[in-house]
Amino acid sequence: MCCIDRLNPPPEAALGKELQFEWSSSYAVPMSPPAEAYAFIDNHSAVLQVFGCWPSFHEGELYRVVMDRERRHANGTYYPSIELTVRGWNMTSNVTEEGVYRLESDSLVHFLFEEVTEVEFDGLNHQNVLSGLDFELETTGDGDTSFLSVDLCHCCGLSGSFKARRATVLRVAPFSEHQAVPSV
Repeated sequence: MCCIDRLNPPPEAALGKELQFEWSSSYAVPMSPPAEAYAFIDNHSAVLQVFGCWPSFHEGELYRVVMDRERRHANGTYYPSIELTVRGWNMTSNVTEEGVYRLESDSLVHFLFEEVTEVEFDGLNHQNVLSGLDFELETTGDGDTSFLSVDLCHCCGLSGSFKARRATVLRVAPFSEHQAVPSV
């Protein structure tokens, strides 16, 4: 799910170059988002401390989505926000006795996105698995970063996209099958 380069380290000649994964259709996908995309997210270091890299959230499950219009600016005006709680892990090449890949750093990441616009969601289900959680910085004509584009890439259940002026990692907590997802 994350840090595929950790499972199959690149040859020395590839160090310092962008890693690519080649699909049979010749479609190349960067192994991790540009540093500046996740660096835009306040407290992103909490994710890096747990995972050792920025995860793709491939096959991660979206446990909680909260859309809120009650947040206020200092001047009292309201703005919308979205909170996401996403399960992520590092998949190893080791297989368990049950015949599945062993997971490391299995955690729930709680994100807060503020001043959201262009919100589009589809397909909420009893299980909402992502093929990825993609971030991209979008800038204004004068080159200033204006917002973070967030894409919940479809696999099963909920998918969608939105843009946010601010983003924060609120919490990273170990995942347990028997725990309730904490409410705010």
